[in-house]
Order: sequence, then structure tokens, then C-alpha cells
Amino acid sequence: MQRSEKHHAAEALAEALRSPAAVFSFDFRGLTVAEVTDLRRRVREAGGQYRVVKNSTARWALRNAGIAGLDDHLVGMTGIVWSVGDPASLARVLRESSQDFEALQFKGGIVAQRESMRPVDSERFEALAKLPGKETLQGQLASVIAAPIRNLMNVLEGVPRNLVLLLKAAEEKAAQRGSE
Repeated sequence: MQRSEKHHAAEALAEALRSPAAVFSFDFRGLTVAEVTDLRRRVREAGGQYRVVKNSTARWALRNAGIAGLDDHLVGMTGIVWSVGDPASLARVLRESSQDFEALQFKGGIVAQRESMRPVDSERFEALAKLPGKETLQGQLASVIAAPIRNLMNVLEGVPRNLVLLLKAAEEKAAQRGSE
């Protein structure tokens, strides 16, 4: 690769990393080509991207994208995984992949939090991977919001229903008295 091609590749990586929701670094040493291909497919399905780049290129791209906190993790064979979407679903896929491929080891990461990037160590990565997906959380929130309204409707429906049952019982009792 020529120097200008390397520069364009680094600029493209920096551009891709300008507004990620999460960036993770992994040691991929020991993965087979088939495992790397499977990992790329899984990451893509989770809305992320996976690249293997030289550590110096990754440092330059991250610095130009305004992302700090991963320099210490850019040592040895490093794969960079990032997503502009849901960081929890990407972390879940990466955790499952690291369980399937023992050679894939989490090094470090960062997650966007409001206007800044927050470092992610292995404990936070595990916690993030265990979170439900964004759609599940939205569904749970909608259910919590709708619960008081649903309960009120059940109470309001109960009053006429109880009245109807009371009138029906009175009618049956009157019918029994009339037939005696």
C-alpha cells in the first residue's frame, strides 16, 4: 500500500469514528480466517463495523476523531469494533463471540454518554452486554407508562360489570321467589 493510500485509509477510519456510540478494542490473535469472517458478519448484523488496523493508524484516527481513552489498549494485534447504534447489542454480540472464539479477548473500550466518551473496562463491558436491547427497553418503558391507565380502565370497567352482576343476581332471586 502506498503512503497516500495509507493516509486515505486512515482518514476514512477517522471519519467513520467521528460519532460512534461505542468503540471497543479486541485482541484477535489466534482466530482463523473463518472465525474472523463469522465475527465480521455478527458485528455487521448488530449494526457495527470491525477493522484490523495498525495500532499507529488507529491512534491517529481516534485522535483525529476526537476520541481519547483507547491508546493504552492499542498494543499487539488489535481489532477495532465500533457502532453508531445501540452499544448494548454490539457488546452482547462481541461477548457471545468471545465465548465462541476463545482467542478473541476484550482489551478496552469507550461508550458515548451524553456529550462525552466514557471508558469501559471488562466489568462494565460485561454489564453492558447483559443489558436488554434498545427495543426491549423501549417496550418495557411503554408498559410501565401504560400500566396506570390500564389499571384505571379495569377499575372503571369493574363498576358497571359489578352492577350488571348485582342486577342479574337480583333478577334470578326474584324469579326464584316468583316460581315458589
